[in-house]
Amino acid sequence: MSEKIIVGYWNTPGKAQPSRYLLELSGIKYEEVRYSYPAVEWFKGQGNDKYIVDNLRNLFSDIGARMYIQSQKEGKTKTQLYNEQILPKIRYINKFLGQKECLLGYFTAADLYFLCFARSFKDTLSDYYNEFALTFDLLTSRIESIPQIAKYISEGRHP
Repeated sequence: MSEKIIVGYWNTPGKAQPSRYLLELSGIKYEEVRYSYPAVEWFKGQGNDKYIVDNLRNLFSDIGARMYIQSQKEGKTKTQLYNEQILPKIRYINKFLGQKECLLGYFTAADLYFLCFARSFKDTLSDYYNEFALTFDLLTSRIESIPQIAKYISEGRHP
């Protein structure tokens, strides 16, 4: 997974500036795309993938919040929350991922959000995770084997 990082933002510092600083400090090579208004450039290239990435990010965030709420409940309510509000969304992710090497077929930020989601799911609901382990563990392992991520984890800085 040696995809190039592309930082796309308006032709102003704005919200992208902290990311630029971080990339510069890290010595990570990246390509910068500065958009003008109207941003017709956004509709070239990968089509709707940027929207899919955003939707996946929001989905992982939603599931994480629901897992937290579910962890505070007990008994039948806890099981009901999982079966009605969490499980259907996880099954959707499982089906969407299938046997692809990455969520969109190539590495994107959505894969990093997936890693956070999958690790949390495995840690907090390990009994339920087993149903999805065959699919989820493949992508998790791929991401965790990226040299920079592997180093970060192995150094014990990973929470």
